[in-house]
Amino acid sequence: MTAFSNALTAPLPPVLLCEPLLHLEEEQPRVSRAFFYSLLLPGAGQKSLGQKRALAYIALEAFAWVEFSRARSDGGDLRDQYRTLGWDVARTFDGSRVDGDFAFYEALTKFARSGAFDADPNTSGLQPESDPSTFNGNLWSLATDIFFVPGTTPGPGDPRFERALDFYRERGYGEQFLWNWTGNEADRARFKDLIRESDSRFHRSSVMGGVLLANHLVSAIDGFLSARVRSITNGTLDTHLRATPVGISDPRLEFGFSILH
Repeated sequence: MTAFSNALTAPLPPVLLCEPLLHLEEEQPRVSRAFFYSLLLPGAGQKSLGQKRALAYIALEAFAWVEFSRARSDGGDLRDQYRTLGWDVARTFDGSRVDGDFAFYEALTKFARSGAFDADPNTSGLQPESDPSTFNGNLWSLATDIFFVPGTTPGPGDPRFERALDFYRERGYGEQFLWNWTGNEADRARFKDLIRESDSRFHRSSVMGGVLLANHLVSAIDGFLSARVRSITNGTLDTHLRATPVGISDPRLEFGFSILH
């Protein structure tokens, strides 16, 4: 009985105590490699672990890059087309072409005419456009609503008028950006279609950018968990990654896993 008790209480040899720790230390580089390989190139970590699903990650990466590049290219081409159409048909500036930002081209879809920026160039100072059916005229109407007291019409020199004028000056479109679609309704409709199509392509490129990011993260997490499960339990991690289309431009990614022994 005493001999048996002594055997139970005797310290384990250092080699036996260190063996599990040595095993974990040996596995740590594999776990790290699987994570970082997949973070850099989806599927690389799974490939290093001999997992067939590496092909799924690689295929999704290739598909998303092709779609991202195509959507960006198509969006840029359509943007060039609507900018050129607006310049050739609606814009009235005689000098060298100057392209505006997206808000400018949106304004061309909402207003048939920009109106003048300075309604009376022969008069000293800036005379805002007064026709509210034009962009600049509508802007001046908004400025007076904001800064004028209802029922009053302050003139130049009055602080309220000057604040309204500053608001108009900062946001109105000047000579280089004036436009007039009058008599060219068909071209204006085509212009609207081109903007809508371009915006749709750029939206799709953003979605594909999200798919690329998700593919890198999911593959990295999968690689880390797979290597970790293998080092601890000697089991395998079974995962599935499925892209489910939700409309043409909005695919949904579904990810799940289970541990197999």
